[in-house]
Amino acid sequence: MKTAIIIPARFNSTRLHGKILLDIGGKPLIQRTFEACCQCELCNDIYIAVDDVKVEKICKQFTANVIMTSSNHISGTSRIAEAVQYIDADVIINVQGDEPFIDPKTIDQLILMLTSDDNVLIASAYNEIKTEEEVNNPNLVKVVITLNSDAIYFSRFPIPYNMDNQPLKPESFKKHIGIYGYKKVFLENFEKLQPSFLENSEKLEQLRFLENGYKIRMIKVDAFEKGIDTPDDLEWARRKYN
Repeated sequence: MKTAIIIPARFNSTRLHGKILLDIGGKPLIQRTFEACCQCELCNDIYIAVDDVKVEKICKQFTANVIMTSSNHISGTSRIAEAVQYIDADVIINVQGDEPFIDPKTIDQLILMLTSDDNVLIASAYNEIKTEEEVNNPNLVKVVITLNSDAIYFSRFPIPYNMDNQPLKPESFKKHIGIYGYKKVFLENFEKLQPSFLENSEKLEQLRFLENGYKIRMIKVDAFEKGIDTPDDLEWARRKYN
């Protein structure tokens, strides 16, 4: 099966305008993410799906695999569903453009999951939460899963709720790592799915998958570094490169 990474790179960001072009250690954020993806072993091609000519121009300085997409997409999956029409791949990995510290091994794990199991159409990743601060951080999405490692629900609130107020350690909660893998057949059907109630409520695109009956197979990964969402995140990333 042919595999590809598509990095959706939206220029306008709500919390950090134009962040994918901001400098991280002498290179734009989007290039740092692209170079991290290049370290994975199982992927055949890497593409960047852009929505702005400024981003397209910068990206073409370090790769020819740039696809211009509509500026009207409301999620990364929607943008990838458009971009995938122009490439030859059976399995697609969605790495957000603001993930310069993504672990290449996580990408390879998702590829292995999707290429080895015909029943898995969507896969994603999680890790254990380490601190109380993470448990209560709405920007860190929590996930609960079945014994078969399929996602039950994602929320910005701490889940599961502790009804009996029993002592719970932070590691009782799982944090979602926002990388996805899809079979192409799912992406070809995705645009037929209307934005759902749960998706709009939590502002989490993966809830549209669940609400429409799709399963998301979750894999546990060891390494996880947060993406760049805020000015504080940006300074943190710059310090890591310096």
